[in-house]
Amino acid sequence: MKRTGTVITLIIILLLSTAGIFYIYQKDLEDPITYTTEQPTKETIIKETVATGSIVPK
Repeated sequence: MKRTGTVITLIIILLLSTAGIFYIYQKDLEDPITYTTEQPTKETIIKETVATGSIVPK
């Protein structure tokens, strides 16, 4: 009984390892993602805030 459990555990480990290697192999076959880049520009940052209400002195 103990030997059967060991064999089943080793078979499960072997199957999971094979599935993992197959997954990594499939991901390696995909084309890499290419990104487009833009050149930096100098611009002025304007930050405006709109507040409601009124200013009341103390």
